[in-house]
Amino acid sequence: MFNMIIRKTFTFTILLLVLATLMFIMFSLGGGMGFYAFVFSFGVYGMVAMLCLGFPVSVLSEWLIWRMQKRGMSRILLSLAVHVCSGGIFVNIYLLLVYPSVLENSTDTLWGLGSILIYTGIAFFVMIWLIDELLRLKLPNDTWS
Repeated sequence: MFNMIIRKTFTFTILLLVLATLMFIMFSLGGGMGFYAFVFSFGVYGMVAMLCLGFPVSVLSEWLIWRMQKRGMSRILLSLAVHVCSGGIFVNIYLLLVYPSVLENSTDTLWGLGSILIYTGIAFFVMIWLIDELLRLKLPNDTWS
């Protein structure tokens, strides 16, 4: 259990570095002041959301899979499914509570603002899953003790 928490901490440290680098690149590309405000607020809220939502979901996913005694490809696919569903659900709940008009206006198109935010949330959770799986693959279990 302790090894898992350490690995998840490394996962989120790597993810935050990746997000900070992406924000830096987006700031460097240029754009109007509204663009900078959007990227900054999205980055800050995204990083906080990843720590407050992504970390517990990732730990819960691993605990659930451990309890179900899944191994191999079924463990990987079940973990991915939990992360993808959680990303979509959390963003949907957030948008419904804070910005319900965003979802109402984006139901007619696949690429409306609400849909893009949902896809982005799912992408963040998939990045958590991918980084964690790569760490699990590349580093043996005794590395974390």
